[in-house]
Amino acid sequence: MKNLLTRSPILVLIILLLSSSLPLNAAEPVQDVPPEIGAEFAVIFNADDEGEILYGKNENLPVYCGFLPRVMTCLLIAECGRDLNETVTITKEILVNTPQISNVKLSVGETVSLKDLIACITIANSQEAAVAAAIHLEGSLAEFVKKMNQKAIALGCKNTLFTNVTGKHVSNTRQISTLADCAKIISAALQYPEIADTAAERSYKITVKGKNRTIFTRNMLIETTSSYYNTAAKGLFIYSETASNSSIATYRKDSDRKIISMAVTNNGLGELYEDAGILLQYSKNRYVMKTLLSEGKAMAEVKVNNGKDVDFAVLVSESAINAFVPKIYSEDTVELLFDIPQTEVDAPVEKGTVMGYVTVRCGGKDYGTVALKVQAGVELDYFELYSSKVVTFFSNPILWAILGGLLLLVIGYTFLAYQINKPRKKRKTPASETGGRIRMTGTVEEDDE
Repeated sequence: MKNLLTRSPILVLIILLLSSSLPLNAAEPVQDVPPEIGAEFAVIFNADDEGEILYGKNENLPVYCGFLPRVMTCLLIAECGRDLNETVTITKEILVNTPQISNVKLSVGETVSLKDLIACITIANSQEAAVAAAIHLEGSLAEFVKKMNQKAIALGCKNTLFTNVTGKHVSNTRQISTLADCAKIISAALQYPEIADTAAERSYKITVKGKNRTIFTRNMLIETTSSYYNTAAKGLFIYSETASNSSIATYRKDSDRKIISMAVTNNGLGELYEDAGILLQYSKNRYVMKTLLSEGKAMAEVKVNNGKDVDFAVLVSESAINAFVPKIYSEDTVELLFDIPQTEVDAPVEKGTVMGYVTVRCGGKDYGTVALKVQAGVELDYFELYSSKVVTFFSNPILWAILGGLLLLVIGYTFLAYQINKPRKKRKTPASETGGRIRMTGTVEEDDE
C-alpha cells in the first residue's frame, strides 16, 4: 500500500489535522472545505474513541467553557461508587452557593436521588443540582473541586483547571480549559448510560420528596417548539452567559456513534445555534463509520517445517477494527504494521495459536492492534520429520569433516603399517666380509714333468 507521504500535500494536511483514517470502500469524494462558522472555537470529536478530534478550530487554545464543570460533576457522580438511588436533601447551604437557580426549582427540605440530580444537570442545566451533589459526596465544595481537578489530570487534560462546580463566570476566574480537553471529559462522561441517556431527553420525570416533577431541556436544538430546532441534533449540554461567552455541545441523531459537535463564541446564543447546526451537517457529510479490518481476514503466512500435507500456516485477524473516518480518504492510505516474531516454526501447530499482531495506522494515528492467530492447525508428518533428520544429519559439514579426518587416519595408518611389515630382499655377502678362505672342490690333474 502506498505510503501516506506520497499523497498530495493537501491530503497530508487533512490527515494530520483530523488524525483519522480511511473507508475501505469507494465513497463520493467531498470538498476539503472547513465549515463556515462564526464561532471562535469549535471541534468535532468521537466520544466513543476517547475524544478523538475529527475537526478542530483553535481547539488547543485556552477557553472558558461554562457547562464543563457540570459535566465533570455528572461524571464524578456516576463514578462515586454509591447507589445512585441514594437521596440527597436540599439545604439552605446548597441554595446559598448556587449563583442561578434553574427551572427545576428545588427548595430547602426536598429530597432527590443522585440519579435524578444527573438528569437535572444534563437536561435543565441545574446549578443547584451540581452544588447539592458536590456537598453530599465530599462534604464541601472545595473538596469536590479537588476531586474534579484530580479527575481531569487522570483523563490526560493538561490545560484544564476547575474552581467551581456551577460554571459561573467571574471577572477574575482562573477556571479555564481547551476544547481538546473538553472532548476528553465529555467523552468519559458519555460512557455512562445515566448521563448519555438523560442528556438526549427533551423532558424527564424526576422524583422530588416522593412526588413526580417534570423538567424540560434548555437545549433549543432539540426543542421542537424552538426556532433553533435541528432535526439532526440529539441533545447534550448547553450553557450561555453574556458576561463570558456562549458554549454548546451536541451530537448527531442519525449516528450509532457519539459524534459530538462543540462550539464556543462571543457572538451570542443565536449564532451559536446556527454554528452548531452547520457543524452537525458537516460531520454528517464528511465522516462515516467503516470497518478498517475484518475479523478472520487472512493477513500473513508462517512457514511450517515437517507439516503434514502443507508447509505453511495462514494467520488471520482475531477481531475487527472499526473507526469513524473521513469519506475523503481512499483505501490506499492505510498502513498495516505487522509484528510476527517467528516466520518459521516446527509442526505441529494448533489452530488458534497467536503468532503475531497487526496494527492499523493511517495519518499517523493507530486505530487498533489485533492478534494474528492460526486459521487451521497443521499436523506433524513423522515420515518427513525422520527423513529431514537423516538429510540434516548427513548434510552436516562437521560430520563430513569428522568422517574425512577418520578416512585420512585410516589411510595413513594403513600406509604406515605396510611400510613397517612389507618383506625385505636377501643380499649376497662377499668373501672379504666373511674372513674365510676359498675352498676348491673337485680334482686337479698334475702336469707331467
